[in-house]
Amino acid sequence: MGSSYGAYLSAVATNFLEFEWLILRVPALYFDEGMDIPTDRLIKENPQAFTSSDLTEENCLALKGVANFAGEILLIESEKDEMIPHAVIENYLSVIQDKRRLTYEVMKGAGHHFWNNPELDEKYLDILKDWLSEKNKELEIEV
Repeated sequence: MGSSYGAYLSAVATNFLEFEWLILRVPALYFDEGMDIPTDRLIKENPQAFTSSDLTEENCLALKGVANFAGEILLIESEKDEMIPHAVIENYLSVIQDKRRLTYEVMKGAGHHFWNNPELDEKYLDILKDWLSEKNKELEIEV
């Protein structure tokens, strides 16, 4: 589970570790060759680094990991995200072949951060609780 750069790292980690579930909230996305460059510098030097349609499973470990991930995925987009454009989310969605494994949520009115907004915090937690409760029921685990 991760948010923004943490979501990107979670997606990358699926190449090396085994998980049953993957929760990505407003996930960032990078070419492999740019993953060692600080985000603010990368944006200044190459504003298209997050949105390029040239990002593929071959040049992006996050997309490769998500494409090959066999578990359930919760992908959460913020409707008014000022950092992660919808094109990034589309890149993630495009590599998930079995859409039955995917739950895709758009948080209406939400920006990238929820700072000082308890209503958005609560909405995000409700999405997580609902999804995890559903997964637990499928596994017959009592919460």
